Amino acid sequence: GRDHELVELGDVGVGDPARREVDVAREEGRLGETARLFVAIPLPGDVRRAVGAALQWGAAPDPSLRVVPEHQLHVTLRFLGSVSRDRLPRLAEALDAAFRDTPTFEIRLRGGGSFPLRGPPRVLWVGVEADSRLVEAQRATERAVAEAGFDPEARTFRPHVTVARVRRNGRVPASLVQRVRDLRFSASAAVPSVTLFESVLLSGGARHEAVHVSPLRTRPGENAV
Repeated sequence: GRDHELVELGDVGVGDPARREVDVAREEGRLGETARLFVAIPLPGDVRRAVGAALQWGAAPDPSLRVVPEHQLHVTLRFLGSVSRDRLPRLAEALDAAFRDTPTFEIRLRGGGSFPLRGPPRVLWVGVEADSRLVEAQRATERAVAEAGFDPEARTFRPHVTVARVRRNGRVPASLVQRVRDLRFSASAAVPSVTLFESVLLSGGARHEAVHVSPLRTRPGENAV
């Protein structure tokens, strides 16, 4: 694994305003002593673009929605919430140990839907098949965070890619929700690693910063990523 460091992922250039805002906040010490953390599988660029093309939000998405930026699409394995930064090294080491002997695998995205399953929707998502390899990756994540001193996750693992959230007091059109639920979409994505992310709240919304990357074990004949 890599030492605890900031690892930048995604299609973000040096001229990105959000990138500069994070850098300035870090230099000025405004990120604080805690970090809002989650462990996830980031989607590769071609799959992110395919998801965006399938959803067809357009230049001006419905104002009731906060659409997740395409470069931040991911599958969450565990949300940790606000964590003291001095716990990061131990957490990174535990993730490395948990995934060192886990072979690389693929995830498959299919269809769409919304949460909660009943009542007004708050989250719109693209589905992810819960096959045995993905479930084992989530269990490995749970073992790692337990080793690092975190409480177990009480909620059932329902793998998905969040693509939009309904704004507070927002009323998303039923036709738009139905369009996501009826989404005819499928794609596969390789999983060469899992990533510990920090969610940084900026003026334009949350920005996901990759704090640590834990590589999986490559199979014979594969190229290391």
